[in-house]
Amino acid sequence: MPDSSIRWRELAFSEPDVMTDSVAYREKSHLLLPSKGEINSFLAIMSRDSIRFFIGSDGLNSLTRMEAFFHRVYSAVASEPVSDIKESIESMILTNSLRSHFIRDFYAPSFVRGLFDLQAATDLESVVYEVNLRTGGFHHGRYRFNFFIRIGTSDPEGLGEVKKLVFREMLNLRRQSRWKLRTDKYATSDDILRNPGNLINFIRIPSERDSF
Repeated sequence: MPDSSIRWRELAFSEPDVMTDSVAYREKSHLLLPSKGEINSFLAIMSRDSIRFFIGSDGLNSLTRMEAFFHRVYSAVASEPVSDIKESIESMILTNSLRSHFIRDFYAPSFVRGLFDLQAATDLESVVYEVNLRTGGFHHGRYRFNFFIRIGTSDPEGLGEVKKLVFREMLNLRRQSRWKLRTDKYATSDDILRNPGNLINFIRIPSERDSF
C-alpha cells in the first residue's frame, strides 16, 4: 500500500460512463488542494477486469474536501475500501518542470486517457496511477501548490514497456500544451503552480464523452 499515514476512500459512481464537466471542475478544483503540510492523493488501480479509484489524505479536513469535490463534480460516493490496496513492486515518478508555472488554462485530454490505457497496452496484471498533491505558500490571494505522479506495477514483468509509453505521452503533452514533466526521483518545490483548474489534465475520471 502507498503511504501508511494516508486515510483512503474508494469512489463509487452511479453511472457506468462518468463524464467530466469542465466548468464544475474548475469551480471546485480548489477543494483538491490539501492544507499546508498535508498531502492529498488520487489513485487509480487498473487491472485486467476493472479500474478502482481512490482518494486519500493524511489530513481529515483535506480528505473531507476531496470527498466533496468528487461528489459535486462526479456524483461519486466515497467509502472505506472493501479490500487492500496492493503495493507496487516498481514505480517511476514524474515531476513538474519550473516552466509549468507560467502556463495558464489548458486542456490536453489524451494524456490521462493514454496513461489509463497502459495496462491494456502492455497486458500487465495491473498498473497504478497516483497523483500526490502538496500545498505551498499563499501568494497574491491564492495558495500555490505542486504535485508529482507515480506510475507503478505489482507485476513481476516490471515497467520496461510501460516507460516507453509514458515517455510518449509526456512528449505529446509537451507538444499540445508546453507543459513539461520530468522523470525525477524526488518531487520539486511545493509552490510552483497556482491554478488548480489545470489539475483537470491529471486528476480526472477519463471518458470519451467529456464535456468541455
